[in-house]
Amino acid sequence: SVNIGEGGSISVTAYPNPSDGNFKINMQGVNQAYLSVYNLMGQKIVYTQLDQGQTSISLVNISSGIYYYSLADDENAVFTTGKLIINK
Repeated sequence: SVNIGEGGSISVTAYPNPSDGNFKINMQGVNQAYLSVYNLMGQKIVYTQLDQGQTSISLVNISSGIYYYSLADDENAVFTTGKLIINK
């Protein structure tokens, strides 16, 4: 389950977006999450654990294009989704 911080709200920001493949994900209000990144065919291409605060994610070895991400808790319940654009 999501371990929500004292304020009860979750804030997730991925930037810069679009980028050259180097993204920062800032996550507040939850202690830990699992990031999945999918291509447009729905194939999972990245899966990694994130902790609260700012995390750098490198997708520079992935082709330019549009990708989708989701953040889930340790029971695989998704609590946020978004789009990442890689433009090299």
